[in-house]
Amino acid sequence: MSRRLPGRPRLESVPLDATAFHRVKRGGVDSEWEDAFALDTAAGRYALADGASASVRAADWAGHLVEGFLSDPFDLADSSALAEWIGRRCAEFTRANPDPNAETMDTGNWVRLASSARHSFATFLGVEFGRGSGQDVTVGWVGVGDCCLLVARGHHLLWSSPMGPGDSFGTHPDLISSDAGLAARSAGRSFRGRAEVAPDDLVLLMSDALAEWALGSAGAGSGSWVQLGQVDDHGFGALIDDLRDHDRIVNDDVTLVRIRVGRSAATGKGS
Repeated sequence: MSRRLPGRPRLESVPLDATAFHRVKRGGVDSEWEDAFALDTAAGRYALADGASASVRAADWAGHLVEGFLSDPFDLADSSALAEWIGRRCAEFTRANPDPNAETMDTGNWVRLASSARHSFATFLGVEFGRGSGQDVTVGWVGVGDCCLLVARGHHLLWSSPMGPGDSFGTHPDLISSDAGLAARSAGRSFRGRAEVAPDDLVLLMSDALAEWALGSAGAGSGSWVQLGQVDDHGFGALIDDLRDHDRIVNDDVTLVRIRVGRSAATGKGS
């Protein structure tokens, strides 16, 4: 999903070229894709979420989080602002998705009670470009779980967050819940950061399966981010098929949001 919101401030004279690619897990159909992304290049805001398959309405919750990052901005550096934002997302999602069993709940039926108590869960990553104290372009980020941000300059990986090259991703990442009581703890398990970026730098947002491969390759010095920085949609699909064929990537939904920083119009150079 992608849209530009009217009335949001532009990053004056800082071109950002953004696109996104995704593939559903092998054996699935596109309607079963449970990741979500949202792009607002005019405002320099991007988001990616990965719905937890074991939860209910995982895709809807992931979509709700990324759209909320565009429509309801907050201070990424403020953990209390993040907690309040998550609370608003939970309240809006609950209003839009009422429990169909709420009025007829038989509290003596523990199976039905347990089923109704299930909530939606997702990992999340939000990224915002801005200006530093001078004219430098900065990128700030906040997230919960194992969606990853990678920033590369040419063949060099500058940094990644929250995971690094060779890190083990595991199978139980931190998650944001659609239940307000559970979600209240998510802000305390968040990661965040801010750094300067330069023209031609590549900023990549990846769901966990793709990030694990890319960072594992980074540890081996193969420069997977260079490949991801050049690929088109057809090439992305071919890459994912090849990685799955050779058991080099977990069979899961994969999503990539790719942003390249352009050159300021003031420099007189193209992006």
